Amino acid sequence: MSKLKANEVSLEVNTGTTAEPVWLMVACITANGLDSAADDIDAGSKCGAETIPGDLTWTASFTGFYEKTPTASQISGQGLIDMAQAQAEHEWRMRNDDDTYYRGFTGTLANYTETADYNTVVEFSSDINVKGDISTEAPTP
Repeated sequence: MSKLKANEVSLEVNTGTTAEPVWLMVACITANGLDSAADDIDAGSKCGAETIPGDLTWTASFTGFYEKTPTASQISGQGLIDMAQAQAEHEWRMRNDDDTYYRGFTGTLANYTETADYNTVVEFSSDINVKGDISTEAPTP
């Protein structure tokens, strides 16, 4: 059985449009992931206790090292700060090179944090509020 190595998965954001995408890789990430949560709805009554599932929500997260001079195909600190301040929705994807692992979604940066502890490299972290469902199949060109 073959395992997917985490360092083979990149996080990318479309800074263009859906019709004319410009995919930039988030530079120097050290971790990224997806989390889901479903609310419980209390439907209990005198007929008995009951809980039914509520809405499912997704959050994506990532951390990395601040790259002062990202390449033209990358985004890092300043670009992420600009995105956080704009609060605009973007298309995002986590994928490996051949798209056998693919997670696509639309979302907005919920927060952005930079940490500059003494004698370390500046780090950033962020959460993305995902709108809608996660796509697990790469679009066909």
